[in-house]
Amino acid sequence: MGGALLVFVPGYWLVITRRQAPLYEQSYDIPRHKQLDKKLVVGAVMFGIGWGLAGICPGPAVASVGFGSYEIGVFIAAMLAGSLLASRTFSSSDNQTPILINES
Repeated sequence: MGGALLVFVPGYWLVITRRQAPLYEQSYDIPRHKQLDKKLVVGAVMFGIGWGLAGICPGPAVASVGFGSYEIGVFIAAMLAGSLLASRTFSSSDNQTPILINES
């Protein structure tokens, strides 16, 4: 991780922080929603539990599909099933009550 930071930090400072706007957009899209709702917290907890139980990050798991490992295939199938279940269980228009409000 330290090696990645040695590459990223100077590039971030030299390129990204000096820009007034992104290359292909009018402005940066900074989230203005500062409330955590139940759906976000439950999803984050489930994600963390799944990651901990499987012992592999979803990104490298997808990159590892080419190795043909049975365990990776099971993990990817479970990840896709969970994603499908979540998309069918929650709609984007679900109105959730905020559980934490950041007033800053």
